[in-house]
Amino acid sequence: LQMPLIASWSSNHLNKGLLATDGYKQSLSFEFTGPGSDLGYYKLRYSAQNYTPISGDWIFSLKTKLGYGDGLGSTVKLPFFKSFYAGGFNSVRGFKNNSLGPRDARVGLSDEVLDPLGGNVLISGSAELIFPFPFIKDRSSLRSLLFFDAGSVFDTNCLTDEPACDISVKPEALSASVGVGLSWLTFVGPMSFSLSKAVQKQDSDQTETFQFSLGRTF
Repeated sequence: LQMPLIASWSSNHLNKGLLATDGYKQSLSFEFTGPGSDLGYYKLRYSAQNYTPISGDWIFSLKTKLGYGDGLGSTVKLPFFKSFYAGGFNSVRGFKNNSLGPRDARVGLSDEVLDPLGGNVLISGSAELIFPFPFIKDRSSLRSLLFFDAGSVFDTNCLTDEPACDISVKPEALSASVGVGLSWLTFVGPMSFSLSKAVQKQDSDQTETFQFSLGRTF
């Protein structure tokens, strides 16, 4: 029996809903289990994005996602089905979806690629330089950019004898990539593409140079 309760807050000061060029947006949510739940836990999530015009159609953008969770009461750690995940088009581009963070200790010792375990700590962020798409006069439905992404998930409340335990959050444990992206507002919805290269990766990371998304923009 689970009785999750969620409290949230958001503030949106972007000048446009899609392909914003100025302003900022942030949100905060707190999820926790109520009395009577079989497992007790809480999760805190924060996300923010900011767009700052530089000159003409050149814009600088910063984005971040942070998360932390743990057990409540007799539950000693965040349940595995509530873990945070990172990697992929809407997280750290250049890496396969939800592929970053702790894995089974056997990874690297065999050819088998095991599923990621997630973690109770999420850290991710990106810096983007938005520039005018060349040779196109009407750029209202197009966005081109250069980006730098970094992030991962960590398990800081695991038991020390667990093989995938990672009790420290350190910069060298983050995965990072650089690349170029394009968003296009079409009659079937937004389409986005990215080409990226990993510049910092862990032994168990799975990279993905080309990524595509329908329904999302940068």
